[in-house]
Amino acid sequence: MATGHWEPLVDNVYASNVKYNPHDGYLYAISWLTGKLWRIDMKHYTKVEVATVDPEGGLDSVTFDSKGRIFVSNFAKSTIAEVLPSGEVRIVRKGTFCHVLGTAWDPTAETALAVDSFSVVTLDPQTGQRLSSAIRTPLMVPTSIFMPPSGKRIVVSSYRGIVEVTDGSNVDNYFVNLFPGSAAEFKGSIYVSAKFAKVVRLL
Repeated sequence: MATGHWEPLVDNVYASNVKYNPHDGYLYAISWLTGKLWRIDMKHYTKVEVATVDPEGGLDSVTFDSKGRIFVSNFAKSTIAEVLPSGEVRIVRKGTFCHVLGTAWDPTAETALAVDSFSVVTLDPQTGQRLSSAIRTPLMVPTSIFMPPSGKRIVVSSYRGIVEVTDGSNVDNYFVNLFPGSAAEFKGSIYVSAKFAKVVRLL
């Protein structure tokens, strides 16, 4: 049962987005301020810098495909990039969104999902080509979208302080006063990147 309390995992990440990678068992966080990608060990409460995706910052979302490849979106530059195992950054799509506010991976269709202000767009992760028309999202000004590997639930967060979890039939809303930048679901728990440079878990 939810208690409304939370506990810190790591500090000084300044995360604008955090998501779980089921391929290696770690959380990954990106920083709007520093442009860095971090790997977070949830068992030992430690973090490791993976790469500097963009030294100018502006990163707002990280997601993974079915093979564990890492994709990062940049709100400031309206781009989506892949972070290769070597740390090299490959630009997938550039300058075609109003602003990219979040990305996710749909395992049922092997496609990428991108939040653009008030909509969700389906993309080919290799070419960046738009595959579907925009779909209205249930939250105003969404900042993050996450779909677990099962493809059965969607987690969307908003700067309005709302984290929404839905399976298409039922909707659970969490009202968080920590200015949530992103949210993810792992083993039934919701993890949120929040103000004060925190990554927290909703209980």
